[in-house]
Amino acid sequence: MQENRKADRVKLQNSLDVYDCNTEMYMGSLVDISNEGFMLMSSEPIKTNTIYQCRINLQETVEDTDIIHMGVDSLWCKQSSTPSHYWTGFHLIEISDKNREIINKIMSFSGTPLD
Repeated sequence: MQENRKADRVKLQNSLDVYDCNTEMYMGSLVDISNEGFMLMSSEPIKTNTIYQCRINLQETVEDTDIIHMGVDSLWCKQSSTPSHYWTGFHLIEISDKNREIINKIMSFSGTPLD
């Protein structure tokens, strides 16, 4: 798969849970994140080319909140080498300025840069 990512991404030290706001269903754990998107690990494949309203539950309060809401587009999904685990790439399409600032703080304080 050709690498099309333009933004730097970081691997989080602690995984964060992601939920579909419309169904309240658990989607998976956030693995890495950038200003433009994130990668999720899930136990079920996630439908690609689909728009989701997501909620990320933070483990600590940042900027007086412990939840980030955003609109995302699922770009790709592939099975991992571990049976019943899937990786899905998402592109951020709608996020408030405050939530973008929170993502930047999470990236700078709790992430490890990836090549």
